[in-house]
Amino acid sequence: MKARAVRDLSVLLPELDEEYLESVVDAPDEDLVDADVAGADWSGLHLVGGRIDGSRLTQVDLSGSRWTRTRLTGAVLAGCDLSGVRWDAVHLDRVYLRGCRMTGLRAAGTTARDLLLEGCRLDYATFEDLRATGAVAFVDCVLSRASLTRCRLPGVVLDGCTLEDLELVDCDLRGADLRGCRVDGVLGLDGLRGVRLDSTQLVELAAAAARNLDIALADDA
Repeated sequence: MKARAVRDLSVLLPELDEEYLESVVDAPDEDLVDADVAGADWSGLHLVGGRIDGSRLTQVDLSGSRWTRTRLTGAVLAGCDLSGVRWDAVHLDRVYLRGCRMTGLRAAGTTARDLLLEGCRLDYATFEDLRATGAVAFVDCVLSRASLTRCRLPGVVLDGCTLEDLELVDCDLRGADLRGCRVDGVLGLDGLRGVRLDSTQLVELAAAAARNLDIALADDA
């Protein structure tokens, strides 16, 4: 199996069988298997209890869609628009999201393993009860003003991500690797308990603590 090393984490990648991929234009009613979809407008799509398996979606408009109890397995989404998408009880396994717009995404009860997001915009995204059961990595992603609530992401890697005003509420990120990210804009420092940082981030962490605790700094005259 192909794998991608992200710092010390190894993420399994989807392996698509190009010979068996079938070009698809029409939005699925339920399952999408071994499909190659390019440039389609599937905005507002509603999937319930379906699966996307062994498929590639390139520059597909999925904005405003809703996926409920949907399984994504061995799938690649590249340059897709997932802004305003709602995920309810979605399961992701060996999924690679690259260069996708995910602004305002709302995800609740999602589980993920071998999930790689690279160069994606997740500003204003909200995740509730997101649970990692395997390797999960964010690379060069924008998480500005996003919020994570009751998320369990032990060992997750965030590499080179923008975390300005990222809010963490009752989250467990123990063992997470945040090296390469600025942490001075993070809100809810309890969520950073047990994470891995480098020495240069300690100053940023101090600034974040002052901000979170509303500390007023005043130099003696």
